[in-house]
This record gives sequence, C-alpha cells and structure tokens, in this order.
Amino acid sequence: EPAPQRDSLEEDGIFVHEKPQIIFICGGKGVGKSTFLRYLTNRLLSSTSTSSHEEVAILDADVGQPELVPPGILSCTIQKTPLLQPPYWNLTESSRESVASIFYGAVSSKDDPVRYIEAIQYLVQAYRDHLKTTSNPTPLLINMDGWIKGLGYEILTSLALSVAPTHVCQILGSSKAKTFDLQSTLSGQESTIYFLDACTNLISMSCSIPSFTLRSLRLGAYFGPHLVDLWDTLDFTPAKQLQVGWVDEGCILAEYLAQERPYCVPFEAVKCTFLLPDHDDLIMADNDYDNDENNQRVLQAMNGAIVGLCVGNANNCLGLGLVRSIDWKSELLYVLTPVEASVLSQVDMLVGGNLPLPLSFVFRGVHAESFPYQSMTNPADITALGVDPMKSRNNIGRKGNMNG
Repeated sequence: EPAPQRDSLEEDGIFVHEKPQIIFICGGKGVGKSTFLRYLTNRLLSSTSTSSHEEVAILDADVGQPELVPPGILSCTIQKTPLLQPPYWNLTESSRESVASIFYGAVSSKDDPVRYIEAIQYLVQAYRDHLKTTSNPTPLLINMDGWIKGLGYEILTSLALSVAPTHVCQILGSSKAKTFDLQSTLSGQESTIYFLDACTNLISMSCSIPSFTLRSLRLGAYFGPHLVDLWDTLDFTPAKQLQVGWVDEGCILAEYLAQERPYCVPFEAVKCTFLLPDHDDLIMADNDYDNDENNQRVLQAMNGAIVGLCVGNANNCLGLGLVRSIDWKSELLYVLTPVEASVLSQVDMLVGGNLPLPLSFVFRGVHAESFPYQSMTNPADITALGVDPMKSRNNIGRKGNMNG
C-alpha cells in the first residue's frame, strides 16, 4: 500500500506539539529545500503559534551547502531562535548546541556514499539519544541534497527507509530531471508524504549564483567572521564568468587570513589522518616524521588544506581549520581557525579530506609572490589563445551511444 499523500502541511499534524516528529525534506536542485527548511524552522519556533516548540533539531544532510555549519561537515544542531539571516551569517554564531557533528571531508555524497549513509544514520541515532535527556518533544528536520538521480536516488531512498520519518516533504520541480518517485518506495511505512510546488515564482539571488560560489561564500564567512558584513556587497557576475568562488578585487579575505595569527600545533600533540574512499584511510602511525615516508606524505598533504578539528575520530568534529604552513625543523603545524581556544584544547586529531580551498583564500593580488600567472581581467577582454575558462559540453553525446 502506497504511503498516504497530502497536499497541505496543516493535515495530519506536522505541527503537532505532543510527540517528536521526524520531517524528511527532499527534492531536486534549486527547488527551494533550504528556503523551506528555514520556513518550517521558523514556523515550529513561532511564539504566536499554539503548537510552538522550544527548540528544533536540524540535521544538515546537504554537505555541500549546509545551513548551520561550514561545508564538509554533517551535523545535528539544536536551533532555538528563528532563522532570519542569509545562510552564511549563521556560520558566525557559535552559541548553538551541537547534538553531534561529523567531519565528512567532501562537498558531495558521491565522494563516499557508504560513509555518507553511515554518518546520517549516526546523527539520527544521536538525535534519538538526545530525546531521552529532555522532556521537550523536539522535532527533527532533515534537509537532503539535490542529487536525486542514479546513485543519488538510491542514497535518498536508502536513508528514507532507514530513518523512518513521520513526514516526508517532497518538493516537486518543474522539469522531469527534478522529479522522482518516493511514494512507492515508502509503501508500508508509517510516513505521510506532502507534495509541495517548487519556489519557481520567488525572486531569489541565490538561484543565479553557482553552487561552488555559495560554497566558497560559506567557507569565507566561517574563516572570516569579522568580514561577513562585506559579503552582501560582492559582485558575483565576474565569478560566474571566471568559474571561481567569487572575484574579490580587493583581496580582502586573503589579506585578512595572511595577517591572522595562527595556532602553533606540535606534531606530537595531534594525530593526523586523511579520509579516503572505501574507508581505506591514510593514518599517520607514529611520530617518526623523518624516517617514515607515510607520515611525511600525510603531513605534506595537510599543508594548505582545510582539515577537520576532531576529538578521537571524525565522528566528533569541533570545527574546521586551515593548515597555513608547516615548520619541519621545529615540527610545528600553523593552523588558522575561528574555533575558540578553550574548545581547541580538546582537539587531538586533524582529519583531512577532499575540501577544495577557494582561490579567494590565497590570491592576494596580481603582484603577490604567489600565483604569478593569475589575472583579474575579464575573459571577454582577453584575446590571447587558450586563456578562456573551460566549458562543459554536456550536449555532445558519447560516440558509443550515438546511432549510426
């Protein structure tokens, strides 16, 4: 029997206050999942509503563009106030209660689907454990990513079945590429499905900004919280043309990071590891850095990388750090991070992954000592051969798939 279908959120008690609800939000790319997450959070927390909650648990399953944490982290966070600011402003607030936080180390579930599924299941169990410690019927909102085809659909349905949500909010896109069948998959489950129209009629600036730009913006707000009021003034048009995070003509963020005083971390104070596919992680075994080639490889890969600041393992992540440089002679790592020093004292492991470092983090102008061949010139004004950014040609079919 197919799962029951509803067209209105007011039906079947999605805002019921008496018992905890697990609300599963899914849909294709750009249909308004994050916008709906913010609306639903604010509605549940609204003091004018008779069914208002004291707190809401948010599970950020969109690891590339999470709402409350920087990219690369999967988290379950307690939210007690409405979300009224742009997403990157949320990263400047450190007072939220974290139920659990996992360093995934990538910006897409396709990098390691097995690790991704296990991480979401771990966070849902952490939420259920949290319910045992409080009398509040805290609802859980799970915001999925927009990968709904092929392997992405298998990940989505696998999580929908294992999580067993009480309500599923499927946002329907206007094209076939943004629609999928979830109702038949949940047949026999005690889940109510709500089919909602996409936010295509809303004027939103974010719809015209590439995902890699929004990702870079979140990382910039996280590592440069004192500069976050400047992000609203950025012009994203050149960024789309140049296919970079954004064009910071004043090199404000790179200059800020270059002037920040890093933490000095002795080699022996932390363990270092890299997350690799199929759980075949590259781990620094001991402190013999001079004679052990494996350890040297790990540290070399850490240099200039965004890493997770963890306690014990990647399933207990306290935030992100940027390894600015390594002093091999003094055996010191120089790490930039907005995490408070009192929290950093708990960190005993640096975990590397596959998080891309935005160009705006390191490019400090055309006359800087690094990147001598970079240019801030608009590609349309350049006539030299081979300087245009590469463009994807997805409209060209593969030779083996073409009809003779």
